[in-house]
Amino acid sequence: MPTAADYTKRPQYSADLIHNKAMEWLDKQSNAQPFLGIFTYTLPHAELAQPEDSLLLAYKNHFCQEHKFAGQFGNRYHGTEIAHAQFAAMITRLDAYVGQILAKLKEKGLDENTIVIFTSDNGPHEEGGADPTFFNRDGLLKGLKRSTHEGGIRVPFIVRWPGKVKSGEVSDHQFAFYDMLPTFCDVAGIRDFPKAYQHNERDLYDGISIYPTLTGNTEAQQCHDALYWEFHETDMLGVRMGDWKLVVERGNCRLYDLSKDLHEDNNVAAAHPDVVKKMVDIIYREHTKPAYPMFNVTLPKKAVTPTSLPHQLRGSSTEFFCAHSSEGRANGGFTYPDFFPRERPPCPAPLRRGLFSTDRKMTEAPNRVALHEPRIVHLLAPFSYFSCCKIWWKQKLVVLLHSQRG
Repeated sequence: MPTAADYTKRPQYSADLIHNKAMEWLDKQSNAQPFLGIFTYTLPHAELAQPEDSLLLAYKNHFCQEHKFAGQFGNRYHGTEIAHAQFAAMITRLDAYVGQILAKLKEKGLDENTIVIFTSDNGPHEEGGADPTFFNRDGLLKGLKRSTHEGGIRVPFIVRWPGKVKSGEVSDHQFAFYDMLPTFCDVAGIRDFPKAYQHNERDLYDGISIYPTLTGNTEAQQCHDALYWEFHETDMLGVRMGDWKLVVERGNCRLYDLSKDLHEDNNVAAAHPDVVKKMVDIIYREHTKPAYPMFNVTLPKKAVTPTSLPHQLRGSSTEFFCAHSSEGRANGGFTYPDFFPRERPPCPAPLRRGLFSTDRKMTEAPNRVALHEPRIVHLLAPFSYFSCCKIWWKQKLVVLLHSQRG
């Protein structure tokens, strides 16, 4: 909860404390032995408050469009009259920190043989008065922190390693932070990863070193078949498989082709059920049931493949009627005339050729296909979406298939 009015007059600022400790540690390092430093700065972050020094004053009252945040009941973040200035000053402050780190490395003669990586843990936030819409002028990515859309999980990753990483190089290699441990092992010359770190059968490492990519040997780079994310607070999951991106929100799947739709606007799941099925299978392969219910997420339903009829249909005679609508859809339905108009359009050509095949006798009529003792049913026509086709069997309604051209 917000505290007293003198809050901003406190003599210490957490971001400065973190940076000062980092600089003290760095000052003790030398060429005598290798070192690894991970500096977990919090900027920019809610709440939007910092010392009113030259960094903040450079932006205060300089935005034509300022943003006010009055605070919220039960929210621990203080309000601010200058949210845009605060946010911009935080970024400039972080930039100054990074500059001081590089200067210290150069001062100690370590800058030519030290890898410096600048990255982030998630996309932009909106808590505490932050305004990601204002600062994200290009609007290329959808989603914020806690979202599995690209805007929530795609982050900058900038590497400086003189003599190893070429200046200005850009890579589209897909990787995640769990790839850093094997990468650092390669850099340090540790060749028995992950065996060196496995204490029992529960110690599992999914990471793949990106050392080949960093050093320009892209042909030797191994790749993940997929990357997986889940976030319980928003009940979202995500899978990246090449250019395919599956976003699952409260159990509902949306599929995007990032090569054509980076902003994830066009859900193409209906046109590519095979891709959806493969990516849902990855979710079930990668997901681990949490020990605490608060971390539960809603998994999508496993895709039903149109490769078999219900076991109960075996030994029965089933009649399946297909009507062709003006939109080009093949709609299954009851064989009883009450459910269809008297003048039925002809069955689509793929169906006349035999949409279904069985291991038993199949008879055809102009508008009907009768399946006798169906066992294994295979899709022969190029259809791509399946749901809700009705088949009448022993006075029961069985939801089986609805086929729509892809």
